[in-house]
Formats: sequence, C-alpha cells, structure tokens
Amino acid sequence: MGKRIILGIGIAVIFTMAAFYGIYTFYPEPKRGNYVTVTSKQVKKALGEEKTALKKERKEQQSKYREARNRWSRNVFFICLPIGLIALIVGIWLKVQPVSGGLMGGGILTLIGGAGFYWEQIGQLAKFIALGIILIFLIWLGYKKLGVRTK
Repeated sequence: MGKRIILGIGIAVIFTMAAFYGIYTFYPEPKRGNYVTVTSKQVKKALGEEKTALKKERKEQQSKYREARNRWSRNVFFICLPIGLIALIVGIWLKVQPVSGGLMGGGILTLIGGAGFYWEQIGQLAKFIALGIILIFLIWLGYKKLGVRTK
C-alpha cells in the first residue's frame, strides 16, 4: 500500500514539473531586459530635461513589460487548464491505482499552478465562480467514477 501511495505522489509531482518545464521551454516568459532598457542608474545620473525624459521612457518601458508579463501569465493559465483537465480525466479512466491517482493529482496541481500565474489579475467574483465550477466538477467526477455503486 505504501509503495503505491509514494508512486502516485511521485507521478503527480513529476507530471506537474514536466508540464511547467515544457511551458517554460516552448513558451518562455518575457525577460525584463528585453523591455526595460533605461536603468535606474541612468535616471539618477541624468539632469534636468534628460532626467525627465528618461523617467518617462523608463515608466513606459516598465508598463510594456508589465503588459507582456500579464499576457504571458494569462496564456500560461489557459495552457495549464487543458493539460490539467486532460490528466485528471485520463487519471479517472485508468485502472492502475497509483498511476491513476498520480495523474489525477498531477492534473489538479497543474490546474492550481496555472491559476497561480493568473490569480492576481482575476477579480474576486471570477475567482469564486471558477473555484465553484472546479469544485462541482471534481465532486461530480468523484461520484460518477469513484463512488461506490449499490444496486
């Protein structure tokens, strides 16, 4: 019994890590240096109008970087959503318990991790609705596929 649990946990953790390493490999996050080229040192050293112009330019660059980062975070969430759901559903259908549990756990962890990237940008009501839908889906899935059947 203990070996099965350890194997299931291992599959869940490695699945989640592989999902995120895959995302970072094929869809890397925006690098700050590609957007913000005016340094704080340059702004501090500048005087007068040059300082004002550099401050404005840096602020615009930081804004563009934030927009790119927010867009990337949103996209990571929407990449993790199907990966997590597919792993969860496949895990439900498999008959080998440690593999099944590991995929289900990995799917749930991937969903949680993906939501973490986008969580700050989602409003409170949207968070509540999303969590409610996911909870209802998980409960339904549990009853439908894992529940004890009586005649």
